[in-house]
Amino acid sequence: MGLPKHDAVMEEHSSTGWVREILAPLRSLYRDIGIISFFVNLLALAVPVFTMQV
Repeated sequence: MGLPKHDAVMEEHSSTGWVREILAPLRSLYRDIGIISFFVNLLALAVPVFTMQV
């Protein structure tokens, strides 16, 4: 015996495939946000160090 039809559908949708499908078009946006966030945090760390040295 196999799974009833509704159980098979729920099992198929319970994987993370639907999340990847939604986030795939936004991948470049997340990359850009990550790069910008890195440089902003680097600046936030560099300013106090520069101020202490001056």
